[in-house]
Amino acid sequence: MTLKNAIGCVVGKGSQIVSTQLVCFVVFCCFSYTNAAVSQDGFDQQFRLAVIPFLKTYCHECHSGDVVEADINFTQFTSVTDVRSEIKTWVKVRNVLQNSEMPPKDSEQPADKMHAVVRGWVTGFLKNEAKVRAGDPGSVVLRRLNNSEYTYTIRDLTGVETLDPTREFPVDGAAGEGFINTGDALSMSANLVRKYLDAASEIAKHAVFTPSGMRFSTKTTRRDVVDEMMDEIRGFYQQHSHSSKSAEIEEQSLLHVGSYLHAIVNYRQLIQKGEMTIGAVASRCDLSSKYLQTLWALCEQPQQHTFLLRQFAERINTATPETIGLVIADVESWQKSLWKLNIVGHIGRSGAPAAWQESVNPVVRSVNLMQEIDTEQKEDVVVWLQTRVAGGDSVNDYVVWESARLEKEGEEPIMLANVEAVYQRYVSIREESLKHAAEYLEVVAAAEQLDSEPDLKKLSSEHDLDEVALRVWMSLMGVEIVTPFKITGHMLKQTKSAAGYKFINGWGLPATPGLTANSSDTAVRIPGLAHPHGITVHPSPTQFVATAWQSPIAGAVSVESLVADAHDNCGNGVEYFLRHLSGQQVNELWHGELDRGGKIVFAPKRIHVKKGDVVAVFIGPRAGEYSCDLTRVDLTVREVDGKQREWDLAKD
Repeated sequence: MTLKNAIGCVVGKGSQIVSTQLVCFVVFCCFSYTNAAVSQDGFDQQFRLAVIPFLKTYCHECHSGDVVEADINFTQFTSVTDVRSEIKTWVKVRNVLQNSEMPPKDSEQPADKMHAVVRGWVTGFLKNEAKVRAGDPGSVVLRRLNNSEYTYTIRDLTGVETLDPTREFPVDGAAGEGFINTGDALSMSANLVRKYLDAASEIAKHAVFTPSGMRFSTKTTRRDVVDEMMDEIRGFYQQHSHSSKSAEIEEQSLLHVGSYLHAIVNYRQLIQKGEMTIGAVASRCDLSSKYLQTLWALCEQPQQHTFLLRQFAERINTATPETIGLVIADVESWQKSLWKLNIVGHIGRSGAPAAWQESVNPVVRSVNLMQEIDTEQKEDVVVWLQTRVAGGDSVNDYVVWESARLEKEGEEPIMLANVEAVYQRYVSIREESLKHAAEYLEVVAAAEQLDSEPDLKKLSSEHDLDEVALRVWMSLMGVEIVTPFKITGHMLKQTKSAAGYKFINGWGLPATPGLTANSSDTAVRIPGLAHPHGITVHPSPTQFVATAWQSPIAGAVSVESLVADAHDNCGNGVEYFLRHLSGQQVNELWHGELDRGGKIVFAPKRIHVKKGDVVAVFIGPRAGEYSCDLTRVDLTVREVDGKQREWDLAKD
């Protein structure tokens, strides 16, 4: 049925013009759809009946079997489905047919009608496929990121803008279109894969693992990463830790409240009148709004707080810009008493503090008081013991003074209650020694004639004399008695792999005091700097650390030493001694205080030692502050005569 007949049938039934137009449209659509479906089947039928015979007759000679020119093999096309899989090939076929380039002039030529049929089929098929695939790009090559895309992606993912992972990559190809993001142009070779792996290794060096996960740093060494993190921490606290941004920031400093109290006093009336808010004042003075609000609330309602805070709140409320400085000084004094700042690098270790700022309860049940007495002083020494109320009333306040005593280094303490008895004992010993002076001198004279060192214990027993008194008489008369110095207080607990380094080992406690040795050729942070093939020590708040050499010889030796701050970015330095210990004698070779970041080299000094004598370097906290006191020490002793042996602390 033709379209004309279909329309005629509908109109002939007397339908209205509007209805006729609607039905005509519907019928036309249905007809067009059916015709399209038939044309799809027709392509396959025409391909089998006309195109395949044409290809076999005029094309297979050059495009089939072992002979495949222009990479076109027509024997692979047995249906329209095969043709659809190679659209680009048939675009070439269409161009060749339209230009009458094939078959070649010297080959058998098809009839014009047959040529036109095949050419028309190819053209119609391609147009139909173009309509069907409209909006479909077809197969897209899965491409890699080009060099620029890869670089920017890595920087975005890591947050490190200095990374350049493709600096060793070959330049991206631009293909025929001139674009460097075309998949066909972005090739991948075995050499490029190796470069990707090398780039990944370099990127991985910037990874930093933290308790909360992983992040990336601009640095690659552990020391630089730690320094970078410490700078970030200092930068954060620096904002509110000092009154002047241009002033030098004091290490281990508490929050400087002076600027906050000045702001409260200067803007008090404006805030109370509602003309300014706490936030506005904080913004103007570059302060923390939250902390300023906390201090303001303290001043507004002082009765709700403890005695100490209430006292300060009342003083702040009555202070003027001229008098607030006195309040600030008292607050900062209390800060030092109520808070302890620990070393950040020690936090989290076994036996170390868990936090940087640690609250301290200043209320103690007992306290040791000490008064140094000059032994050369001739006048009486008077010590007053006094107590008073610290605040509030004195109800149920009691103080007990106990264990008053005299102490001397290396000897047992003398309780104050026993001083009279001890004095009488000294008098008795002196009288007894003088009473038998002739006998002591006789034994001393005999001992001087001996070829070997006298045995005091045996001599005192044979002559019924006191051994200690005999030793004193020997010393008084210049008879040399060799008494090896007894070293005590050894650190018996071994520590291994300090800060995670297998080559950092030592002795001491996980916290302080302690001694560590770096057996490698690399300087590392633990967190202070451990020098290659060097010794570092760290004192405790109350104990010095000594590295000592005990002489196996008698004779002249040359002593030289080095002391250097190994944690130079914090702390207040250390106190040091270099001593020669012989019997009961202590000969101080050097003594002083080393500033933060300081280093001192002691020039060689000649001394005479006896067998058993000790030469030691003592490192202790300066002014009782032991934070960041990691100190590098070195001690070298050389025999002047004889075998001229050498003992080196670092080498040994």
